[in-house]
Amino acid sequence: MSGKLELALLWEPENLQKNNGYFSFLSIATNGKVTTYKKGEINKKNIKNLRAGFSVTYNDFLESIGREANQMKIGAAALMVKKSGGDPGVEKMVAEQISKHTYEQVERFARIHHLLMHYHWVQDPATGNKRLQVCEIKNNHVALHFELVQEKGLYHAIPYIKLEDDAKPLLPQDHFEFMVQISTQKVAGKLSNAKTSSTWLFLQYKDYKTLKWLREMEAEPKNLTEAAFSQKILHKLERDWGYQVVKNGFFEIKEIKATAQCSIQLSELNDAFLVFMPRWSYDNLMVEDAYVPVQEVNHKGVTYKVYRDQEVESAFLSYVQSLHPGFPAQVKRGFYYLSFTEARKRQWFLKAYRNLLDSNVTITGLDRLSNFKYSPHEPATTMKLVSSKGPSVLLELKVYFDKEKIPALTIQKMLLAGQHNVLLKDDSIAVFPEQWQQQYGMFIKHAQIEKDRLLLPSWLFWEVQNKKEDAKLIAAGILPDNWRVNWQKWQESSENIYPVPVAVQATLRPYQQKGYEWMLLLSEMQAGACLADDMGLGKTLQTICFLARQWELNPEAKSIVICPASLLHNWEQEMNKYLPSRKTCVYRGPTRDFEAFWAGDQDLLVASYNTVRQDIEKLSTHIWQVAIIDESHNIKNTAASITKSVGMIRAMHKIALSGTPVMNNTFDLYAQLNFVLPGLLGTKSFFNNEYVTPIDREGDLEKMEALRAITSPFILRRTKSQVAKDLPDRTESTLWCEMNEGQRFFYEQAKLEIRDSVFLDIKNEGLGRARLSIIQGLQRLRQICNAPKLLKDTTDEDCQESIKVDYLIDMLKGIKEEGAKALVFSQFTGMLHLIAHACLENGIDYYHFDGSTPTPLRHEMVSKFQSEGDDKTVFLISLKAGNAGLNLTAAQYVFLVDPWWNNAVEQQAIDRTHRIGQQSHVFAYRMICKDTIEEKILAIQQKKKMLSDELITAEEGFVKQITEEELEYLFS
Repeated sequence: MSGKLELALLWEPENLQKNNGYFSFLSIATNGKVTTYKKGEINKKNIKNLRAGFSVTYNDFLESIGREANQMKIGAAALMVKKSGGDPGVEKMVAEQISKHTYEQVERFARIHHLLMHYHWVQDPATGNKRLQVCEIKNNHVALHFELVQEKGLYHAIPYIKLEDDAKPLLPQDHFEFMVQISTQKVAGKLSNAKTSSTWLFLQYKDYKTLKWLREMEAEPKNLTEAAFSQKILHKLERDWGYQVVKNGFFEIKEIKATAQCSIQLSELNDAFLVFMPRWSYDNLMVEDAYVPVQEVNHKGVTYKVYRDQEVESAFLSYVQSLHPGFPAQVKRGFYYLSFTEARKRQWFLKAYRNLLDSNVTITGLDRLSNFKYSPHEPATTMKLVSSKGPSVLLELKVYFDKEKIPALTIQKMLLAGQHNVLLKDDSIAVFPEQWQQQYGMFIKHAQIEKDRLLLPSWLFWEVQNKKEDAKLIAAGILPDNWRVNWQKWQESSENIYPVPVAVQATLRPYQQKGYEWMLLLSEMQAGACLADDMGLGKTLQTICFLARQWELNPEAKSIVICPASLLHNWEQEMNKYLPSRKTCVYRGPTRDFEAFWAGDQDLLVASYNTVRQDIEKLSTHIWQVAIIDESHNIKNTAASITKSVGMIRAMHKIALSGTPVMNNTFDLYAQLNFVLPGLLGTKSFFNNEYVTPIDREGDLEKMEALRAITSPFILRRTKSQVAKDLPDRTESTLWCEMNEGQRFFYEQAKLEIRDSVFLDIKNEGLGRARLSIIQGLQRLRQICNAPKLLKDTTDEDCQESIKVDYLIDMLKGIKEEGAKALVFSQFTGMLHLIAHACLENGIDYYHFDGSTPTPLRHEMVSKFQSEGDDKTVFLISLKAGNAGLNLTAAQYVFLVDPWWNNAVEQQAIDRTHRIGQQSHVFAYRMICKDTIEEKILAIQQKKKMLSDELITAEEGFVKQITEEELEYLFS
């Protein structure tokens, strides 16, 4: 049997990077069932020997793609680089020429009609060996776009190609340089014939270069942080090069809708002209181009959509043009200019400068002018205390440069604009040195100014008294000597300054004693306090001690606690536990009576934020002894009606409690501190411009330190690690959850139906035979306590609310902020799914397993949760599935979402964390709905403590021991 010989072309795209040898001849010899392949170089000799029948044109083309021809081109390029002496610019240019030549050569190959079949090497998925496969190179170009992903906190732009109506990621193994390999099954017959197993398509040359650039950029981790990625990569792809980028929720454009602040940027042109550039600041983002309704601004890699105010901008341009008769003719230029001589004539520049300042126009760039002389004088400054009344201080400030007095308001405008110089009457520029700004700048920026008088909160002088001479003298006139001695003692000594009131039935840990004393010290100077200890460290107890001391000083006074509705009964329970001599009123519901409270013998009113909003007209008519806002981040939004209502509360002393006073940005602090220390942080716009934008948008460490110096005396934050030596190994508490109206109505309605059914069964069948009905009824009520949605017969129209899910998510947010971990146990898998969904909606990462989770997967999740680099905050576990053999010592918090019948089982759940290897203190919380079956089950459990825990392991055991009288109590 005679053999068969076929000649083909071998396509080796892996050699494209070398710009050499990416096509070869391939001889395929078949003899019976045996096929052999022989690779040969494409050159003149082989072209002549292998196939004399080709046309001259085709022979010439084959020769041009051969290794020999490419070697000659590469050699010529190397010689050019050598002649340039290795000039990097020449080397780069030559490399680009060779790259383009290669691209054009392969593209030309794809356009002509071929007489030879094409093959390429592929990897056999079964054996892992290389084998030859038929392929085709088509002159089609694929469209490229990008999608953003985030991995381990770093951003990446993933390239995607479009194939007809389908888009697929462009993986490294699917392309070599500018060539993309597509499986035949993934493209329509339009691209490839029946024999072809793979098709090779082209990237546009621009896309190919973009991918090379992107890989180089992403090789540097510093380019993948949020700001760097946005500025160096995303902005290039999207803005400069016009690629579609699917952001997947990342780097969404932020909208800025703010009042325009007018400013003038001064500069010099050709060393002959003074230039005035009108600009507008929108929330500290500067625009200066001709008016457009909406302008995109890229700042530090973040894109902002600025909505501009045409009316304000046009009015400002008209005002600037009115400053000099020559300006209106220059309106089309977008800026205005005068010769230096004209600017100095009749002190025009000085008058215009003052005019602009008086019109609240910010002037920048004065320090960049080289043709205006600088004053040789230093600022001669005096700052004296005029009066001190309560929390306010009145100062007199006088600043002179030689004999010229600078108005305090002019200096304030200069400092707020971020400048350090003003223009004097002799056209010289007065400079305020950095040391001067450090000494006086904070006071001038924060002050309300009238002529030379500065009105300031006295609290600004607390931490600066040892740093600035003038401030030391002023502080001495504000803070009594004996108080300053105690303040110093509190900071430096472990000795107790104030005893805990005898009425308090608790022994404070050392750090709690410090917190109690700190609140007292601040209150003596009429200053409020923000206690921001970690969750579980006893903020409530420290505050109750402070309340007890205020009642010692004024026994008849009344105080108020404002908190989330879920905490109402926690405050009631803590007051009853630690200060039973004082009566607490939980102020809620339609029957609440404020007048009765105020006239009665109750001492503390506890109300939710929503109730305060509704009843603020009543609550604000009296002055409270102490006003406490718990979870004070609830008023971080200054525009919210709740925040405005809370701000109307009047009190002798104010306390804010929050484990996370700053949750999203620096501005979160403003409303909370403005409640306890009115005026300390200035106006909202001042605080935003002076601190929020520099800190959050610019990462300004100096501003961060300045804000810390101002607020540090009034914010006390201790983490668990800081007070570890004072903590017990394990703390167990009950979180009382107050159902909202919808859930409460649903519960009460169900309770009545179940009660009637249960007692009818008892009447007809006796208590023993009715136990199944009792168990089912108890189960149903317990599910409603968790979430009515757990009941199979509820619909979308029924109550969708769950106080436990809401409360738990608030707690988990704080734990995430703290960088800690938590275990969440429930007996109901449906409840775990609801919590998981809420975690997803709030950006809380979690693991989750229940009885249906395979054992190997459980172990894998446990191992990851325990590993040091794991970033999941929560482990959701069903109580039964998680009650054997688990070691979860990475968690510091345990939440038991629903009470178990047997306390020993709950203890085993808590023990998942509290084992050998646990380095942290464990805080365990039982979540109980107030005035429900859950609270009553707890009461009966306490009553039956004499029974062995082993006898009550589930509903059955509990119900077996229950009496008819106890059933009456449960359903009452």
